[in-house]
Amino acid sequence: MRLLFTLFLLFCFAYSNEIQRIEDIAKDISKLRLESEKCKKELTNSRKLSEENRELQNRVQELEKLVKKQEILLKTKENSEKNLLIYSNRCEEESPFPELMMKDEYTKKPFSRNEIITFKASAFRLKTDSVIYDAANGKKIDLWEKGTSFTSNSMMDGWIKISGYFVKRKWKKAQKELWVKSAQTIKR
Repeated sequence: MRLLFTLFLLFCFAYSNEIQRIEDIAKDISKLRLESEKCKKELTNSRKLSEENRELQNRVQELEKLVKKQEILLKTKENSEKNLLIYSNRCEEESPFPELMMKDEYTKKPFSRNEIITFKASAFRLKTDSVIYDAANGKKIDLWEKGTSFTSNSMMDGWIKISGYFVKRKWKKAQKELWVKSAQTIKR
């Protein structure tokens, strides 16, 4: 029995290092599994972020294209306005026709070019993006978008005085003098 007991002790001592090594390997495997799960989660998160990043980059590219188009449109619009102004000035200077005169029967009173004509208040709308001036032939003070509605009851030689305008569908009286070229407006 002693012999058996000593053999058992020797066997335990001889293989105890192997058992310890197997336990260490099992612990390492469980640690690696946990780290693997963490890496998988991080990988899925990074994939989601990269997809979102790609979507944002695509959106940025689309917006940059829109900005470039708007810049091109603005430049062409400015150039066409300059060309129109040059052409109209040249046409006025080179016109071979005399100024037309109204027949005497239709002239009731002499009309002064700087005379302000008043009429019943009406609503108007801008046909194009328009510059707003502080007086007829005055300084530029604002730029209003196409389709902006306003009211007026007076005009003067190709200019309309803005008496009020609409903000969020509510009429607001103009606090200072505002003028717009009548060619850029339509009566509603």
